Amino acid sequence: MGKFNGTSRIPTNIILCNFSHFSKLFPIDAELFSIFINQYNDLKLENSIFQFDRLEGLKKNIIRTIFKTPPSQFGLRGDDYLWEDLESYFSNKPFPESESLLIEQIHTAMEELTGSSTLGQQNFFVRKYSKGGMSSGVVSHDFWEKNGIPLLIGHYRKINANKQIRKPS
Repeated sequence: MGKFNGTSRIPTNIILCNFSHFSKLFPIDAELFSIFINQYNDLKLENSIFQFDRLEGLKKNIIRTIFKTPPSQFGLRGDDYLWEDLESYFSNKPFPESESLLIEQIHTAMEELTGSSTLGQQNFFVRKYSKGGMSSGVVSHDFWEKNGIPLLIGHYRKINANKQIRKPS
């Protein structure tokens, strides 16, 4: 439940219910609150987290949520660093209206973060991702175009499907 501070138990986990109702009444405040919650959760404090119920609020408004479940395996050694950079890059960006816009935003972000793109159909080296090892710092064209981006699209579709189910009729 929580930690004992000498006089009472302090909760370590808080679940925010009916956040979608709050966000309809106060959209700007809800968006800012979602950003603060994201930043707090990124601290990864032991046994301490804020959650929204049923993918509401945070998960449907912020694009970075599609990066929360990484692939089980990356292509080359630079790919996991690029994944982390992309998640951070999209930390405050709104959820795109379409898959094509999502893909465009991912490619634009990749180019801004690395100076290169997977659209060139070749692997490329990024110095800041070079941490040692045989393919250190190399980003895989095949991984991103055949696995990484399709995985992100799948996450996007899942969140979008949940948004559609919850729309009032």
